[in-house]
Amino acid sequence: MKRTLNREVTNSILFLARTDGALGETSIALRDAGYLVVAVAEVDLATRFLRHTRYSLVVADLATLRAMHDGDKRGKALRDLLSQRLDTPLLLGCENGERGVLDLTDSRALLRTVSDALATTQPSNALGRAG
Repeated sequence: MKRTLNREVTNSILFLARTDGALGETSIALRDAGYLVVAVAEVDLATRFLRHTRYSLVVADLATLRAMHDGDKRGKALRDLLSQRLDTPLLLGCENGERGVLDLTDSRALLRTVSDALATTQPSNALGRAG
């Protein structure tokens, strides 16, 4: 029997990308900005982490997701898991600067986008604090 913990970690990001470019400097920039970042290059690890922890945001590289074929069990497992985590926002980007797509190696742009995404998904930020 598989156990699922569903532990929630505030301001946490699961970052899925295949190359060191996005995982390296960009992950460090996100950590320096105060986010807890779990950076993985393997679909199996991403699936395992998602199964046990509820992240504030999932950031995924489009090329990594494109590489998952319909017949790929790992890719199917990740897609199934993401479809069950509808309360966890998914931010897609790429490393090659495709037109109109967030460049995951552009730390400043990614930080702005992550900040905006988390601000709009956390209800406590939308409500004023009683003082």
